[in-house]
Amino acid sequence: MSKEAPRRFVDVLQEMDHGKVAADLSDKLTELVAAVKTHGRKGSLSLKIDVDPRKQKQEGFEIEHLEVRVDIVLKAPDASHPASLFFVTAGANLTRRNPRQADLEDVTGPAAVGE
Repeated sequence: MSKEAPRRFVDVLQEMDHGKVAADLSDKLTELVAAVKTHGRKGSLSLKIDVDPRKQKQEGFEIEHLEVRVDIVLKAPDASHPASLFFVTAGANLTRRNPRQADLEDVTGPAAVGE
């Protein structure tokens, strides 16, 4: 077997699904950058490549092919709501009031300015 220089990854990527994989990655990267800029939170773009050997006989010769499958996963930040903190009651309900703290009955509102 002759020693060949490795092909550039981008050249192989461009040949996957007639260039559709590279185009899809470009589109998703642009979408990710826009979402990160809009929402100010991180995101990610992942490319997973699975390579599976396939062997077949053709006219007495064994031909080896490799099946290459690609999975692209975009995890872009969205306009999600901020987290809220709650207490849990004895009945497993959520409440904003601390169930272990007594209510202050004599407080009717904010103090007037100058008091």
